[in-house]
Amino acid sequence: MNDLSINSFRDNFSEAAREWLCESYHVEYRYIARDTGSGLEVVHAMVLFYPWMDSSQDSKQFNFHIKAGNFEIGQMVLPDQVLIEAHRVLDDALNGQINLPSVKMTLSSRASMYHYLRGPAPNPWVNMIHMSVTAMGAERLVLPQSLDDDLRRAEVPFDGYTDVLSWLGLNDFSHPGGLPSIAVIVHPPAQIAVQDGKLADENLNVIIDVMPSVDINTVSVAVIGSPPAGISLRKQLCKHLTWALQPDTKRMRGTGAVELPNAYRALVALSIGNIYVQRQWYSDPSLSKNVRFAATQEFDYELAKIKARLNSTDARTFEKAVAALMFLSGFAPLLPLEDEGPDIIGVTPGGQVVLVECTTKTTDAIAKIGNLVLRREALRTAFTRGKHSNPVMAVLVCQTPKSHIHASDVELARHDVLLITQENLVSQIVTVQDPVDADELCTRGLERLNELKARATS
Repeated sequence: MNDLSINSFRDNFSEAAREWLCESYHVEYRYIARDTGSGLEVVHAMVLFYPWMDSSQDSKQFNFHIKAGNFEIGQMVLPDQVLIEAHRVLDDALNGQINLPSVKMTLSSRASMYHYLRGPAPNPWVNMIHMSVTAMGAERLVLPQSLDDDLRRAEVPFDGYTDVLSWLGLNDFSHPGGLPSIAVIVHPPAQIAVQDGKLADENLNVIIDVMPSVDINTVSVAVIGSPPAGISLRKQLCKHLTWALQPDTKRMRGTGAVELPNAYRALVALSIGNIYVQRQWYSDPSLSKNVRFAATQEFDYELAKIKARLNSTDARTFEKAVAALMFLSGFAPLLPLEDEGPDIIGVTPGGQVVLVECTTKTTDAIAKIGNLVLRREALRTAFTRGKHSNPVMAVLVCQTPKSHIHASDVELARHDVLLITQENLVSQIVTVQDPVDADELCTRGLERLNELKARATS
């Protein structure tokens, strides 16, 4: 890639980001840097721009800066920045620079050049724009063995380097090859006010918030009710929005309502101009057709606890959340008490068996595959001896997005293992209000496996 195309790629991202940025955006830095003696070099860093912050949240409780050996690590939230400052921070990050009032660091490159990679939206339901700036020609950093202990003794202690990466959320955005990088993430200037909207009694109320930079005439809100009844539950809401200025925030709030006869779920899709911004499901639990969902919803409203635990860094907590999602999807799941067994055993009403291994770390994937294959074959052998004809499927469930897993789904399919990632979990949890046929899910999974295996041999 020549200098012109590299600069064009960066400039296109910068232009898109500037269209969204405006006064009062919050800026957040998260960084890990190494002191080389002549200055600080970025190891991993993230610069975020976002317009919304919980009013009850004190941003100072997240701010810290520590030294651990020759490493400096920190997080800083700068609320309500003026536009010119937001632009400066953006330009600095794209040029490999992080310039805080008390600390400055550089993304060092032997060739004095950077590689720019436009990344996928970190959240599949919100269209943040994301670019990764990586030092070209840089070598992968080998961490000193003493770093974990240095971090445990730091003024703000962490349980080693893995704990730091998890706390700062850098696991999902660090360069897959371990090269020094800066992730730049810009949140959109409009949002669906999720907590203020509601679907009840066949009526959907929607609230939209936009920043001052957004022309409200470019806002569109699509609504799709479920279950479908022809096209009668597919509607555009933008003409029915009533807009009002919010004096305390200088932002605009649009409110609207639409009737959705017999709908117990509705998807709301927000766009600005021709750019999709956010999607959100609303549901009326009282009308759910899935008795498992209705029962669970009574004690875990909107499945909030399950959703939170699907993002937990604790392995056992994540396994319990996956088992709960399997229950909602029609399986009879078991979390074995025996440590040598799989993480979860699931059985469908038709007698199909699914052995599940779960991982919150991409580095564990290869080892988990080996365990899955051994346990699947052991169970198949036992079934053969007992003259059981029940099919057995092996599934690896990874908490991370598919793009951050080194082993591809095609590679796993060679071992007859189906890969489930963050995208699949998010998709499944928003559909379980409808009745789910676990046997059909298994059938589709086997079809997917066969398709991937055919691709592997072609």
